[in-house]
Amino acid sequence: SVGDLRDPATIDPDKVMSGSLKQDSVGSIFAELNRLCEDHRLRVDMASRMQELIDGRGAERIVECFSGFLAGKEGCSYGDEVLSL
Repeated sequence: SVGDLRDPATIDPDKVMSGSLKQDSVGSIFAELNRLCEDHRLRVDMASRMQELIDGRGAERIVECFSGFLAGKEGCSYGDEVLSL
């Protein structure tokens, strides 16, 4: 991770996006890209973590949830969570 690339002196806490890039931001980004390119195990681990987060069934779950709401159900569940409007 390259972390926050903004110069802290230029950040406005009242704005969602603000601040200028630090002088070495581009170098930090390329260094991290090179590390990623050279480390096969890191790429495999990252891909594995992403597959756990993204299963390709999100749209299906949303449709099921809304269908339940339309049928009069109070909420829908996903794992241990219960979603409601």
